[in-house]
Amino acid sequence: AESSQAMVLSALEHEPDAYLTKPFNRASLIQRLDKLVERKDALKPILQALDKHDPAAVLAASATLSQQDKRYAPLCQRYRAGALRDLGRQDELETLLTGILADRATPWACMALGSLLHSRNQLQRAREVYEKGLQQFAMLPGLYDGLAAVLEALGEEKKAQHLLEEAIKESDRIKDLIRSLQEFNRPTSGTLKLVDLHKVLDSMLLLHKSDFKRKWIALVLDYAERLHLAPVE
Repeated sequence: AESSQAMVLSALEHEPDAYLTKPFNRASLIQRLDKLVERKDALKPILQALDKHDPAAVLAASATLSQQDKRYAPLCQRYRAGALRDLGRQDELETLLTGILADRATPWACMALGSLLHSRNQLQRAREVYEKGLQQFAMLPGLYDGLAAVLEALGEEKKAQHLLEEAIKESDRIKDLIRSLQEFNRPTSGTLKLVDLHKVLDSMLLLHKSDFKRKWIALVLDYAERLHLAPVE
């Protein structure tokens, strides 16, 4: 899988059990699998409660595990949030999510808090949460969807439509970038063709646009014309 922050975050939205970046070897793969088995064993009480659709038991098991092993505390917070949501304990859920985000920017907590505030008709606060989330995690489609729904509820349909169009463009741009990088790094065809290096570099820099903005980094692009196009096989 791609190792850039944006690619990792985009993949994590699909909630895999683990994310292994390339290059990796057999030993690192086995080590990761061993840790996954260890984690599954530790989470067994929570997972069993989830299978039984028992949010109260999920809440209790999450509290127990987070006390027994601090390594699982962040993961237990997510299970706890889901249990509080299912139990309808919205005030506690809002307190939990707000605390998580105050400590560290977390994509799932951002989306969960935005959704909660929207459901409670606190539209302006939900908007602020989603907008801040997009500044930090510009590659997560769920944030675009959530913000668009809030804008529509606020009667700003044109802004919502524009936002969704931007999300589509962002998705297409990432696909184009991946395709360009594949062609440049691992040529698959048997014929020579030109690759626009300027376009590839521009796309890679755009992936970190939000990072640059947050850290007050200004970019000055000064490409050599002779490197504009490069033949690859």
